[in-house]
Amino acid sequence: MPILKVRDGININYVVGGDPNARNKVLFVMGLNASHRQWDFQFEYFSSLPDYQVLVFDNRGAGFSDVPEPPYTMTQMVNDVIDLANELHWEKFHLIGCSMGGMIVQHVALEHPERILSLTLICTRVEGGFFKSLPTFEGTIKFLRIAKATDPEVLLRTGAELQFPLEYLSQKNPEGITYSVVTFYYWRKEMLLSLCDRLYFNYVIFLYLSLYSFNSSFSQ
Repeated sequence: MPILKVRDGININYVVGGDPNARNKVLFVMGLNASHRQWDFQFEYFSSLPDYQVLVFDNRGAGFSDVPEPPYTMTQMVNDVIDLANELHWEKFHLIGCSMGGMIVQHVALEHPERILSLTLICTRVEGGFFKSLPTFEGTIKFLRIAKATDPEVLLRTGAELQFPLEYLSQKNPEGITYSVVTFYYWRKEMLLSLCDRLYFNYVIFLYLSLYSFNSSFSQ
């Protein structure tokens, strides 16, 4: 996998797929502590389309990118995205962000509007600050269960319940398999293919509570 040394010397792991000469450039930014593998389905789909090129990457502190000492600032995260786009000579591109990635891409769009063709925000927020960034009581309990989990099944099940409604997990896909089974199968694969994620999982609570250090107002 390619590695880019960004402007402050940190190595960022990234993957590119699709047609290098495509007109449609799509850059995906994942959320807290998640690797680029969380975009596997989207990466595979868009890379297979004609006239599309796709970029996914591991944020600093996650996956196979470097893990510098925290705190990490919003400016650093925005610069990482822009440095990756510049590395591929993408002048303009579609930008998609999930969770914390959604916060990052909002700032990319605010600071570099001339380069953004479209902006897609997934399960994210537009306000910052320490207290507003805290999870709900139920979410906090699940975060703690995940951080302390030693059984992979507990880790996977709690993670799924944290991110998906139980009504969704109980539904069946066209093949007649419940989405809970599909989700667990995919995440087992994810754990095997991205071992670094599990090594950093106990880091989640600290990083989550460090969001306020981004020194930025998401409502700008």
